[in-house]
Amino acid sequence: MASFQLFNRPSPFCDTGAATTPLYGVVQPELEQTDTLPEDFRSFALSAGFSAREGEILMLPGKDGRLAGALLGLGANTGGPFITGRLSRLLPAGDWHLARYPGDLTQALIGFAAGCYRFGRYLKPSTTGQVKLAIPESCDPAEIERNIAAIHLARDLINTPANDMQPDHLEQAFEGLADHYGASFSAVRGDDLIACGFL
Repeated sequence: MASFQLFNRPSPFCDTGAATTPLYGVVQPELEQTDTLPEDFRSFALSAGFSAREGEILMLPGKDGRLAGALLGLGANTGGPFITGRLSRLLPAGDWHLARYPGDLTQALIGFAAGCYRFGRYLKPSTTGQVKLAIPESCDPAEIERNIAAIHLARDLINTPANDMQPDHLEQAFEGLADHYGASFSAVRGDDLIACGFL
């Protein structure tokens, strides 16, 4: 039977106590305002031609020449619900935190984690660095975990080829899901389908 990682994937989130690099979400009209970003970051963004287009990324240099942060353009408003899904491909590997985000933080974190999804069942585990985000104290980690687990499980079931995704495999996946949440589970097989009126 297929084996699905329901809740034990490598986390796309880092420890909130870790040293993290700031990421600032910026709506286009805010670039002209002087109270939304540190002034040196705002000045650099304007001189570099950053326009806060939706999904636009700008790396911010520190005074020591090292990476000091990054800006994420959100477009004319707060961007789409999953705009943060691009971050795992656009940011350098390391631990980050949303120093400023004018939209829904929980939705932003779910979007980020959804963008980190990789179907790696038939691949060797990646040894490259990973972009991770810290979960702010104002967000519920359990809610985020439930949403991400559901997204990843659905994608795994869809992406698994038919020779490894038969009725027995589906049964195993949903039995594991029920077991995790302490729910009851039953499956109707064979001639019992007729007795239950399914055929």
